[in-house]
Amino acid sequence: MMVNVIGNGNLEETFSPCVRALSVPGANVHWYCKGEAKKARKMGHITVVGPTMNEVFKRVAQVTGTATQEKASPVVGVIMGSDSDLPTMKAAASERSCR
Repeated sequence: MMVNVIGNGNLEETFSPCVRALSVPGANVHWYCKGEAKKARKMGHITVVGPTMNEVFKRVAQVTGTATQEKASPVVGVIMGSDSDLPTMKAAASERSCR
C-alpha cells in the first residue's frame, strides 16, 4: 500500500509520517528531496508491505498516526497492463485475495 506525503506548509509536520515509518516493519520511505513543503505539494511517499492485508492496514495506521481499520477494503485498486495481462492479473484483483 502506498501513503502519499503531502506538504502542509511546515516541513517538520509534513515529514512526521516518514519518521514514524522508520520504526514500522515493511515500511519504506521515498523522499523526493524538495526544499519546501508547500501546501498540497507531494513531497514523497511511503510504501508498506506485510504478510496479510490486515497487517498492512495496521502498519499504515502506525505510519499515518490514525486508528487501525481491520478488515477494511482498499479504497483504490490499480491494475496496470494490457488486456493480455487480464487472465493473470484477475485473480490478484479479486475481492477474496484482498482479505
